[in-house]
Amino acid sequence: MRDTVETSLLLQHRAKEVVPKRNIKKWKKLLGIVILLLLHRIISLVEKWNRSEGTPQVAYTFDAGPNAVMIARDRKNCYSLLLQKLLTSYLSSKF
Repeated sequence: MRDTVETSLLLQHRAKEVVPKRNIKKWKKLLGIVILLLLHRIISLVEKWNRSEGTPQVAYTFDAGPNAVMIARDRKNCYSLLLQKLLTSYLSSKF
């Protein structure tokens, strides 16, 4: 095997060119799946939050990319409430 690694131009080409490109494609696909799951989680969280309050408290939209933008009536309290909701949602899904 050592001789093949040292002398095979094809194997050297695959190690330098083919494998890294394939790994990048796999990484991009995995990252896309993670982003999609996160976006679904954000949508679900916003919808549950608004249902639990009885009136819309926060909304979401998406920019030109996969970035969720959250809009709240009360920006001052939104950050702490969002963190609380995220932690509660995360902990309840783990236990």
